[in-house]
Amino acid sequence: MALTVFLFKVAKLEIGNTKSDVFDENQEQSTPLINDDNTQLLCAKVIFRESHLWSNNVPIYNGTASFIARGNKPKKFEFNLATMLLPNDKMRIEFYTTTMKNKRKKMIALFELMLQSLIDSKYIDLPEENLSDPNNYLLKSTIQLKLYYTSPNIEREKVALSQVNDLTNTIDWKSTFDDEGRQDGHRHRYTHKKHRKGLKKLRMKLVGRANDTDSDSYSDVDLDDNKNPHETFASMTEEEKLKVQYNNLELLEKSLGRYEGDAYQMTQWQIMVNIIQGRDFPGHDINPYVCVQIADQKRYTGMQKCTNSPFFGEFFTFDFSLSATQMMQTVIYFKVHHAQKLISTFIDTKPIGIFKVDVATVYNEKEHVFERKWAQLTHPDSIKAPCGYLLVSVAIAQRGVSTKNILGETTQDDDELKPSKEFIPAAMPRHLFPVQLKITFFTATELPEMMTDFLATVSKKILASDDWEPVDPYVEVSYNAIKATTDYRNGTSPVWGEALYLIGQFPPLVRTIKIALKDHAAVQKDRTIASFLIDLFSISESNPLAGFLPIFGPTWIFLYGSPREYTINKDQDDLGERIGEGICYKGRLLMEIECHPISGEHTSNLNVQKESGIQFPDVHIFPMKRTFILFGGIFDVTMIDKAFGNTAICFELSMGSSGYLNPQQLTTHQSVSSVTRPYPRSPIDNNAQHFRLPIDLQKPILFTKYIFHDYRYRMNLSNRLKHASEHMLKLIREFESNVNSKVSNDILLQQYRKMEEYIHTLPCGCSQMKATDNNLDIMGLVHATLSETLNFPKTNLRMNILDEKRRKKILHNLESLKIWISKEVDFDESKLYETVKELYKIARALRQLAIDAQPSLPDIFLWMICDSKRVAYARIPPEDILFSLCEGDKGLHNGRIQTLFLQTPRTTDKPIKSSTNAKIQIYLWLGTEEQEINIFKQLPGGFDMPPLPLPVDIKYIRYNKRSFYELRCHCYKARSLIAADETGFSDPYLSITAGNETQTTPILKESLCPQWNITLVFRNLIHVGNRETAEETIGNVVVECYDYDDVIIRFFIIELRSWQNFKFLD
Repeated sequence: MALTVFLFKVAKLEIGNTKSDVFDENQEQSTPLINDDNTQLLCAKVIFRESHLWSNNVPIYNGTASFIARGNKPKKFEFNLATMLLPNDKMRIEFYTTTMKNKRKKMIALFELMLQSLIDSKYIDLPEENLSDPNNYLLKSTIQLKLYYTSPNIEREKVALSQVNDLTNTIDWKSTFDDEGRQDGHRHRYTHKKHRKGLKKLRMKLVGRANDTDSDSYSDVDLDDNKNPHETFASMTEEEKLKVQYNNLELLEKSLGRYEGDAYQMTQWQIMVNIIQGRDFPGHDINPYVCVQIADQKRYTGMQKCTNSPFFGEFFTFDFSLSATQMMQTVIYFKVHHAQKLISTFIDTKPIGIFKVDVATVYNEKEHVFERKWAQLTHPDSIKAPCGYLLVSVAIAQRGVSTKNILGETTQDDDELKPSKEFIPAAMPRHLFPVQLKITFFTATELPEMMTDFLATVSKKILASDDWEPVDPYVEVSYNAIKATTDYRNGTSPVWGEALYLIGQFPPLVRTIKIALKDHAAVQKDRTIASFLIDLFSISESNPLAGFLPIFGPTWIFLYGSPREYTINKDQDDLGERIGEGICYKGRLLMEIECHPISGEHTSNLNVQKESGIQFPDVHIFPMKRTFILFGGIFDVTMIDKAFGNTAICFELSMGSSGYLNPQQLTTHQSVSSVTRPYPRSPIDNNAQHFRLPIDLQKPILFTKYIFHDYRYRMNLSNRLKHASEHMLKLIREFESNVNSKVSNDILLQQYRKMEEYIHTLPCGCSQMKATDNNLDIMGLVHATLSETLNFPKTNLRMNILDEKRRKKILHNLESLKIWISKEVDFDESKLYETVKELYKIARALRQLAIDAQPSLPDIFLWMICDSKRVAYARIPPEDILFSLCEGDKGLHNGRIQTLFLQTPRTTDKPIKSSTNAKIQIYLWLGTEEQEINIFKQLPGGFDMPPLPLPVDIKYIRYNKRSFYELRCHCYKARSLIAADETGFSDPYLSITAGNETQTTPILKESLCPQWNITLVFRNLIHVGNRETAEETIGNVVVECYDYDDVIIRFFIIELRSWQNFKFLD
């Protein structure tokens, strides 16, 4: 195994010699003779895995230093590897200047490169890459080099990674050297012989460096064969192997996040911080104190006099009322200050050390706590400069949720400064290194105008320009307490071509990047058009076996926020700041994120650089564009809140800018295919709070078309994982039911092995298709399993780097899940419920892995419109209704009728509405124009087939007949209800809605555990269509629990999806 680097030249240097006639283009290039002692010379130092090799000195002429020797051969550096190349390996090249007269070297530039892509490609050609100065500012200087990687035997590599028990052979790297201990550029230390002195003097004359060994590279650090990790793997005990498996699952959980719940619901949070002691603070006779800052809240410890290792022992609490989205991106600052007389009385002095971590990192720890961990402080002006340590404990708790006591007593030995006590998330690599993020913004399109029509007209007349548009967008990036912005451009399709460079660490302790698209205002405050968050863990991997640095795009990001129409009223502006869920499509942004490691020396934590004039990415890297068809058929609309008034109601279905109507178009009742005709409201039997629409045999339909790049391979992969998660949940619930029923261990073992087999195979699901309509029991075509799909992707998909890395990341995580579920299971009664909890984690992990950071299509919006105003909506991910011939690639809700509960726009400062806005049963379908013939094949039968392609003026499909059925609901009891009255009790009753009828149970006074024991019978409920499809079209029964009082309080809604013993009355 070897890593070979060929260095050709360094160009565009701002230093050099005046002679230009040294090289003859018609002659073979070689190192010239040097007669001038003041000639500027350049040498390179290549660093890899703590070994470094020097080049010879070469002269700089006309800003170029050529390392090409006689025979047109570039400079060669070769590192013999004791272990295979790892994803977090990096190479660093430092360039130094010197002269014949002055032997002192001065570093003028450096180049760093992560070698993760070299593992697969085995070869990298870099014809022109920019260098950085020692402070990590980009230079115009460029480097040309090539890298080659000779990998080990594939079978040996597999043994090293997985089959650790069978590993008996390790790599004898010393045997690859010759008798003199050298192989190309690598060399063992050996004694120079006398006859080498003459050659040494001649070399000094040629290249001007007396202390060079020869033109080959030289290793200044002996390799240590004791560092071979294969021997460590081979000597691992069973307990250590289990720990490795646990670490893989822990890393998976951290990267996916542990928060479950409504991300936009207002929640009470408390952050507890215990500042214990400090160690090795810089300075002499300092008086340190600590400032803990979270958002706009600050807490201070007392000042400790004349000490570099103070003891504080102070405890603080911070209370917040925020949504989970806002809370998780909040950064916790620890700042150590040196108190000075008079100055510290009024303001804080400049911190001598800082440490930053966001709430999400703390929350994703087990029990949401870091207990007695040493936080390494860094200097504000240099991210790599250590400034001592601070022993702290941090815990986060939600209201009503117990948390761990971080003030527990401990012994002095527990606070020893060692790697396991560092403030780094559990199971993550112990080494954090500084990185530089390059975030590039190319263009945006389909942005809304940010001015009223009247002001826009007046402004155009004043500016006397027809090209001017009433929006001046720019992009603001917030990360790691750093903010950076692009220049603003005029127009709804601005072009930037700018890159912002930010400093961070990897693995990240601050994991969220916030990107906001804003409108520049000359007078008023800039208003946010839309914003979104990028989780660095979703675009990177910190596990060393499958790790890669953050990478993203180039790809389009779809923007959502407040309504597209500009209003002076700012009530819904918070939706653009992600304080509530975005309710409208606001455009799309083309961007890219790259990351590379840096030395960090003399690099400020707040260092921001900007680069402009970046060219657009090549068109061929994007998939070809296709026309997508979005179709919807409404089967029933009920439980419409009476607060929406008595006006007619219609619905709008949109995807991106397609299908969306502006207020003027809604007012004029413009007839388009994406909007239904208006319907009057009808009352629901026995329900004064809700209404329904009289949709009987004529079912309204909506459809629209959207043209975009064909990223279906992203959605197909997400759907495979979602189907796997749903199937696992079904198997786990069955297993849990049998655990509760206390069945025999043999049955439990059989069910567990069934789940284990499913995780190991993860089939596409086509083999589970029902028999075809001809009842010949012909099974559907079986496609590749998920592992096969990940290992052998199609070659014509035009995936970007993150698409490829995502597949490898998922494949690695699936292997971890397989190892975990294959372990021995203890069916002891006390441990079974813990096993069930872990199985649920596997299902959740599969669901979370389905989330793709790079979107494929815009989200779909279904709006209910009353009196030409949008009042309630549902937002549907496009992959959930995507059509595919493969069952595994198909969306979860494609080809079936689903029940949607519409919601009103809300921000976190407004509580959830206590009543249901509307319940709609709808059939949704999404596919390409070529798949349009499949739209009605999955629709429940019994209707008149419309013509294809669909005409624009078609508004409904007509069913031919109806049937009647009866529903019986057996209501037994409830437990542990919420106290809604001042007495500490409630007066609960159930409200059950099925079809067009609502029935209620008797009210039980002052009870939190009511027992009704009553049966409610719903007679003559209507079903439209064939009886064979009744279970698909009838929909769900809604069960609500209310408190009988002046204010109605909704406790829950239960959807009953499983119909058993279904029979028609006739």
